[in-house]
Amino acid sequence: RKISYIGNLGYNRHLQLVSIGRALKKSGEEIEHIDVYSSEKRDEILKFMTPENGNIFHGSISADEVKHVMAESLAVIHTESFDEDIKNTVRYSVSTKIADFLMSGTCILAYGPADVSSIKYLSGNNAAYCITSKEKLSSGLSELLTNEDIRNTIVKNALELARSNHFPGIAGKLI
Repeated sequence: RKISYIGNLGYNRHLQLVSIGRALKKSGEEIEHIDVYSSEKRDEILKFMTPENGNIFHGSISADEVKHVMAESLAVIHTESFDEDIKNTVRYSVSTKIADFLMSGTCILAYGPADVSSIKYLSGNNAAYCITSKEKLSSGLSELLTNEDIRNTIVKNALELARSNHFPGIAGKLI
């Protein structure tokens, strides 16, 4: 049982992971940190990836290892910053990792502003557990970790979304 983040730590995503990691540590739940996988090298970002902040940084991994990490995770994280300047930069973009996450068979935790395209896409299709305000982070994490029915529903919706929008030629062959 673990929660994983796989991808770019730019655009203040590292600060979002600190918020999630700290909330996990305070939650008293079984999972107390995020396993972070990234090719990030900048010290000004990596200095935040600490156990005290609820993050364990593992560095970069291969595509095959990404699949393995997703498969062994309770949830994978997609996050975007609440910072207005960054929101305006990423507002209309959708991470390429989202398609991989959707077809992984693992629940997606999406944390970020509701008006950013990637969060809006996942939320609108009920394909991720979406937390769209800082105030709801702790209660949302608790529900995600304790409610298997919600996670199963999200995974089912995510797989269907992957089949229909991302991999229509292989419908039925996904996990």
